[in-house]
Amino acid sequence: MVFAIVSALLLGSNKLAVRMSLFSMDESFASLIAILLAIPLFGFPLLVYGWGARGPTLDVVIILGLAGILNFSLGRYFIWKSIANIGANRGNIFASSQVVYAVLIAILFLNQTVNLNSGVGIVLVMLGILLVSIRGLSGTPFTQKQLKLGIASGIFGGFLWGISQVLMQIGISEYANPLGAAFITYLASVAGVIPVILVANRYSAVRESKSVFRFDWRGFAFVLVAALFGNFGLFFRYAALQTIPLTIVATVNGTNPMITLILSYFLIKDVEFIDGRTILGIASSVLGITIMSI
Repeated sequence: MVFAIVSALLLGSNKLAVRMSLFSMDESFASLIAILLAIPLFGFPLLVYGWGARGPTLDVVIILGLAGILNFSLGRYFIWKSIANIGANRGNIFASSQVVYAVLIAILFLNQTVNLNSGVGIVLVMLGILLVSIRGLSGTPFTQKQLKLGIASGIFGGFLWGISQVLMQIGISEYANPLGAAFITYLASVAGVIPVILVANRYSAVRESKSVFRFDWRGFAFVLVAALFGNFGLFFRYAALQTIPLTIVATVNGTNPMITLILSYFLIKDVEFIDGRTILGIASSVLGITIMSI
């Protein structure tokens, strides 16, 4: 449970850094940088500690590789595009929908069950997310084009993240090495992100007359911060999946919009705020996590 909570904290912090980076960089290029950073981050420790007593089988490599492509090559691109268009908090609303997909798939296809504590906890956590997230998108400074693109990208990205969480659960259950699993996941996503960035660059050149490879040092610094938070968030998610079911890990990870909201309030207060409804939502989620951990 501790690993799942740490993962949620890192992933919630990650979204704000993503938002700051996308003011000056394209989401596809920023995603590529984040993925490339993960290779040495997890690769060098593997050289020291090795792949474990039993290395990954071909089936595990395929499963984790597919999870990497769905999560980081595709899912991350669409979630980051959503954040770029409608902001960190609103984009994260749709990213958190991965919880619904992951839990439903785990129950329907992995034969995982929800006991009384887990069921009550999940309900309270989801209630907290709804209280914080469902405010409507009217009265915002975003254009209709940004709203439509941001919502569509967020929903699709959340769906891909939900599927990838299930694949991660299957992979880590067969190969109990979070370090090796994270490396395989990111290595596969390098190959997957290349066609994404090429298609995005062609689209950007035709529709917006600019390249996705535009660079800004301030944006680059925020990409590095976002990448570190996101990469370690994945590592701790794998560590959590070794000890507790996906239904709980996915639900705890789904609370990360709370973290994004709190950080947004302190760092970009003129754009984001926390009201009584938000406080009630945070309290509901904390109570849900506590019940699940009993």
